[in-house]
Amino acid sequence: MTSGSDNDYNWLQAAKLAPPHPVVTLVDRPEAQTALNPALIARLTLVISPAGFGKTTLLSQWSSEHATKQAVSGWVSLDEDDAEPLHLLSSMVLALSAAGVDMGELEKTAW
Repeated sequence: MTSGSDNDYNWLQAAKLAPPHPVVTLVDRPEAQTALNPALIARLTLVISPAGFGKTTLLSQWSSEHATKQAVSGWVSLDEDDAEPLHLLSSMVLALSAAGVDMGELEKTAW
């Protein structure tokens, strides 16, 4: 970020590291949520589909449901800046740290 203070950057970065909170009641999709359950034991899970297919909603619901079951999930909302590999890796490290994973020295260098 070229303008603004560190506080502006920290707020923006924090907003990228948390799922959005819906302001409306969402329809549950139990079949789709069940299909994500193998992610509970996977090292990495990627969900890929075209824009508007409900990825954010599905993952937000699934993450919220499993947060109480001691499952760790990190969240990164990607944008154009994340095309740069170091920026993407920094965001991933910070997301895992925010989820409670001890990232050690990596977290310090990610800022």
